[in-house]
Amino acid sequence: MQRELYLPHARRLYAWSWRWLAIAGIGCLPHTGWAQSLSYMRGDSYSTTEHESSLFYKIEYRAMLYDGFAAAFEYVNEGHFTGHHPDGYGLELSYQYRFPTDYRLYLVGGIGPYYYFDTITPAGGQSTDVHGLAPMFTLSVRGQLWKKLDWVVSADSIDPTHDVKDQLLSLGVAYWLSDPSNPGIFDKPRDGLTPASTNRNELSVYGALSVINISGNPDAFGFSAEYRYIFARGIEGTIAYIYEGDPRVARRSGVTAQLWPVRHDLSSGFEVGAGFGAYAFVDKKHQPIPGQTTTAALAPVVSLMLSHTVYSHFFARAIWDRVVSNYSRDADIWRVGVGRTF
Repeated sequence: MQRELYLPHARRLYAWSWRWLAIAGIGCLPHTGWAQSLSYMRGDSYSTTEHESSLFYKIEYRAMLYDGFAAAFEYVNEGHFTGHHPDGYGLELSYQYRFPTDYRLYLVGGIGPYYYFDTITPAGGQSTDVHGLAPMFTLSVRGQLWKKLDWVVSADSIDPTHDVKDQLLSLGVAYWLSDPSNPGIFDKPRDGLTPASTNRNELSVYGALSVINISGNPDAFGFSAEYRYIFARGIEGTIAYIYEGDPRVARRSGVTAQLWPVRHDLSSGFEVGAGFGAYAFVDKKHQPIPGQTTTAALAPVVSLMLSHTVYSHFFARAIWDRVVSNYSRDADIWRVGVGRTF
């Protein structure tokens, strides 16, 4: 009976998420021979719907594809407007024109889908979470600042049909995770650029901070344990247990199963990855309606990861999970912990 409440809508969200998030995974597949960059930008967001301005920030992973074309996977926190706190994930296909100079100087244009999450708090009303797809457009100028570091000036437009429309202007920096002169994913690789394949297992434990995206809801502390298997070429799979603690409006715990494209930097010991999968959970504070027998549900989960080797087979890791609910209980789960490779 519970499927009638949760699963039909969750399946639709899950299907939409996987259609474009799977493509995003292709864009961030790890390979030391691909030209890749990680950017952080901050600036001003103007809502043409609410006629308000707010500070915002954007984090972007970009991988070159072929002959000037690139794929970018982005997280955008659009800022805080009266009654609206929108953010979301974007996937853009872009083309960059390099100016004929001795330094890196590019004009970049991009377009793609943006999946947004808006915490809406109407005056005197109940806070709710709204999700949806919107087109996203980007025009930016990038130039060399120092060796592998670039400056970035970017203008973005997010245009949902039934929610806050934003015009974004930002300034930031981009760090090349590999040699900027390396080819794209589908360009012919040069000799010596293909990394060796490695298969291994990992176990890790985490402290967790769960933030339910409802106005006025307190944060809660929990814990998590994770098993990770590393396949060839940096593709990883995980099964994790998460207890989100006991915030005021939810008390969830459950199991996630995810697939992770991960970029390994052997020289620095850092790993950067994104995870896409499902979260099967039980919410003990969400009471079923008459006739239902369980509060179990299935929701999409999207994650970002930063990991670093600290000693021999031991590592420290931080993971940010975004849970996409269908009953206005979206959550950001921040996990920080340690683990061991074996």
